[in-house]
Amino acid sequence: MKNIFAILFIIQISYSYGQSSYKIENILFDCLLESYTKEGIDLNQELLTFESYLISVGSLKSENGQAYFDYYKEVVRLNDFPGVLDCEKLERIHRLNPNKYYTTECLEKLTRLDSIAIKNSKYYQMNIKVKEVTKTGKINPSLVAEAILSVLLPEDFEKPYYRAIALLTIAHTSNPLGSELAVDRNIDYSDYVSFELEITERDKILLDKSIIDTVVLENRLRDFIIENESKHIVHYKANEETSYDFYIKIYDLILDTYARIKTEKSIELFGKEFDDLSESERLIIEAKYKKNIHNKLVYNTN
Repeated sequence: MKNIFAILFIIQISYSYGQSSYKIENILFDCLLESYTKEGIDLNQELLTFESYLISVGSLKSENGQAYFDYYKEVVRLNDFPGVLDCEKLERIHRLNPNKYYTTECLEKLTRLDSIAIKNSKYYQMNIKVKEVTKTGKINPSLVAEAILSVLLPEDFEKPYYRAIALLTIAHTSNPLGSELAVDRNIDYSDYVSFELEITERDKILLDKSIIDTVVLENRLRDFIIENESKHIVHYKANEETSYDFYIKIYDLILDTYARIKTEKSIELFGKEFDDLSESERLIIEAKYKKNIHNKLVYNTN
């Protein structure tokens, strides 16, 4: 099973204001572009390149809206997000995590909309349907995809926002970096040192079977990665009743810890920030402190 929390977070990240004629979707799409632009990334170009790649490997039949609609129908059929993709194709798309797609300043634009036509907004209706699924506590890919398809039609995926969200969802659910196995499948990890992290149904953090808080987790994870360098693997397991907000919070903490280490070691070894490194210098840091995360989520499929 792939990371269903990614798609939930992508869909439900923003305020529930709505407007007909795709006004809310246009604002959210502009927010997406703005966030990636601040990272020096042309999201439109990255998504176009990614879409072409998906078509070439058969994950999408074509670039039209029906192909995206059919992708979600396949999720319903399989109760899973199909496909394992080349992680190198998604390096720039994964530069931002879903919880950083929309800045507060950008989202404030939604408050200026006339809310009379809220119920006519497909975005608002989709949020309602997805929230109905999450409230049941029985979350699985098929139910979420069915909720999306109960609102969106093939022609909706012709719109920039819904096309972008579909592609970002695929990027975060079909690829090792954002799914069940965020490690290189060509490496034998049998002799790697393991960091056993689990989140309980009550949103408690278990490390080696002991309950800890986020401060302890961050410090111990940092020390663990630095000590073992590339010969480590983080096993991150979530219970089906773990709240997805907390799941995302801890997953972000893991990613932020890797980022902090890379910054610290870049300054220590080269006297400058990681983003300022040359390509060869960056490769040295990336190889020494590579992200090795085995991410397991147990679903309720009843």
